[in-house]
Amino acid sequence: MVLPPIWQRRRPADNKPDFPRAADSSDFKKGKTMKSVSFSVCKAILGIILCVLVFLPIGCKSQLGETTAEGHRRHKRALRINNEAMMGDIDRVLLLDQPSKLTDKRIP
Repeated sequence: MVLPPIWQRRRPADNKPDFPRAADSSDFKKGKTMKSVSFSVCKAILGIILCVLVFLPIGCKSQLGETTAEGHRRHKRALRINNEAMMGDIDRVLLLDQPSKLTDKRIP
């Protein structure tokens, strides 16, 4: 049995569609949905503001109990180690880390 296309089918006797219809504004109490949406948006904004206020003073410090002098010392040490590693790499590229294979005798 071949069924007719869906737009030509008859609706059931109660005249309700087979699919749920879209909600109209008359289906909801006036403003109830907007209040719940605005309340959830306010909660999200309040949460973001709270996180900013908590994490802003802390910043990205790795050690919370570190003094300013210790921080400067740690930065200087990191820079010194990075400079030593960079100079070692440059020496290796320019072959300055190996002994010279030239003779130390003068040719007359």
